[in-house]
Amino acid sequence: MPQVKGKQQLCICKDYIKNFKSIQRIDGHSLFERYDDIANIVNNKIDKKYQHFLAHPVIDGDDIVWFSTPYSEKPRRLTDLEEAERKHYEDIKQDTLRNYKEAAQTLQKNGLTAEAEAIESATKYVNDDSIYCFDNKTVLGVWGMTPRDEVRDSIGIAMQDSFERPKKIKSEEIVQPEETTTTHEPTNENIIPEQTNDNEEMVDQTSQEPDEEEREYLVRFDDGGHGTLIGRSEYYKHRNELIALDEVPAVKADYGYEFIGWDREPRGYRITDDIVFTALYRRHDNEEYIETENIEESVIDTQDENIEPEEITTDDNDKKDKTGWFRGLLNWLLLLLLLALIFMLIWCVLLKQCNFSFCGGGCGCDDSAIVDTTNYEPDENLKPCNSQVKSGGDEGYTGSFDMGQKSGKFDFKYNTGKLYADEITIYDGEGTNGKIIFKYNGVTQDYFNTKVEFGQPTITVTVVKVNPLDDETWWEFTVNCPEN
Repeated sequence: MPQVKGKQQLCICKDYIKNFKSIQRIDGHSLFERYDDIANIVNNKIDKKYQHFLAHPVIDGDDIVWFSTPYSEKPRRLTDLEEAERKHYEDIKQDTLRNYKEAAQTLQKNGLTAEAEAIESATKYVNDDSIYCFDNKTVLGVWGMTPRDEVRDSIGIAMQDSFERPKKIKSEEIVQPEETTTTHEPTNENIIPEQTNDNEEMVDQTSQEPDEEEREYLVRFDDGGHGTLIGRSEYYKHRNELIALDEVPAVKADYGYEFIGWDREPRGYRITDDIVFTALYRRHDNEEYIETENIEESVIDTQDENIEPEEITTDDNDKKDKTGWFRGLLNWLLLLLLLALIFMLIWCVLLKQCNFSFCGGGCGCDDSAIVDTTNYEPDENLKPCNSQVKSGGDEGYTGSFDMGQKSGKFDFKYNTGKLYADEITIYDGEGTNGKIIFKYNGVTQDYFNTKVEFGQPTITVTVVKVNPLDDETWWEFTVNCPEN
């Protein structure tokens, strides 16, 4: 059975994927997998006396084991309390939820949308059967999901208590509410009463400086001015923690630019202070690098330090001498090929004695083989271009569109949302056996436009959920008509 340092077991969710639904996610990961990120937000934005509200989840195979702050009383569910005691803890629960809601609103106003959504998702499902009460505290033992409708008796089957022996907690470790009008004695005979030492003074924990290892530092990613970040652009991490691959946002470069990396490598970076990573780009028109801090470190990494400049330079006149004869020969060959083509056209058209054909029927080509894209008649069984398609719930999509002409380029607008990753693929032609001309996999958090080139009068679009365990998904796209 897993353990968490400094915390005690509270309950266990058995086979949570089977027995629970609406599992909340951040950037394609469940909230349980991103608990450390959520805990960072809670520790920085939530009032200290309410920071213990969300139990600590640990995934153990198909189960989730939930841990809480240590307790000196045996935890009891809110629904099991007597009327007076239940009202007392109900007030604490409401004050706690109000504090979380206000924190989410403040984060949203400050532009920290991802952090606000994390708090809102964690507290979206609050069931009184999952609220545990002890030591004048309330702890949400199961969050980020809700029991499925077919699970008749979630308590004791899908959700089981797993209390440990209550600890004798010093008075300074128990955060008392600011105002209490009544006190309630524990009703369970197995509860160990709180013991205090009159000689010990209460410690104001808010005035203590955190240990060096417990300090948190800001990690921020800057788009560099020529692209858009897809994913979380900033978060907090403890000292000496490493940045994981899935914590690095993707970059969608603006038109005319190519993303070439970061000014320093973020993957595996060890946190020792606040840090900013800046995206670097290359311009497509002249292949010059954009002037950005430390760009030389990211592009000049393969040169031998021992090579002198004189050893790697080449005289332009020597190059011309070595390649001039080849260019001259190529020019003569192209001239001869052009003359041969002109001679064949004269022989075929004027003398009408050619034995070759570009269209399969001698010199007299059939006009029916030529497709006039301006008079193209659309297929009535296909969706027309300029059509918009939206998800209807949790399903994917496959559909073909009539582009109105034989080939060209069209503008494709798409958005796969913020929480559920989807894969969008466009095939050239009707059906999914054709050439793939566009593909995107992930979340966008906004609408994006891209130019797609096609070579057949019909294209096919498919949308597939990346994670089949997601109960929900959201996406939409628009296939615009081709450019004239």
